[in-house]
Amino acid sequence: MAVKPSRILIIIVILIVAGILVVHSFRSRLSIRQAEERRRFISTYVDLSLARARFADEPDSLRQGLTEVFQKNGVDSAWMGDYIKGLSGNIGKSEKIWREIGARLDSLRNRPPG
Repeated sequence: MAVKPSRILIIIVILIVAGILVVHSFRSRLSIRQAEERRRFISTYVDLSLARARFADEPDSLRQGLTEVFQKNGVDSAWMGDYIKGLSGNIGKSEKIWREIGARLDSLRNRPPG
């Protein structure tokens, strides 16, 4: 029983489309995960900077504040270190992240107290 060439072509097209959908889905999930990790890193770094400034002269309060920042953001110092190491391989991404951190810190410093 021979398979018609048109059916073979249809099967090939279906397989190609399915493959493209799988690759697109994988890339989308990866992109979402990377964006979430980027947001988490920036948020944590900004919060850590604020805690260090707030408790600069109070070592015990600083320790507690840093612990709370890590818990709030769902990371630890090892995760932050690993993320920073990962940035070293991508200068463009690294520059964007550090610029965003700087802008956030500047906006918080220039915000009226309240």
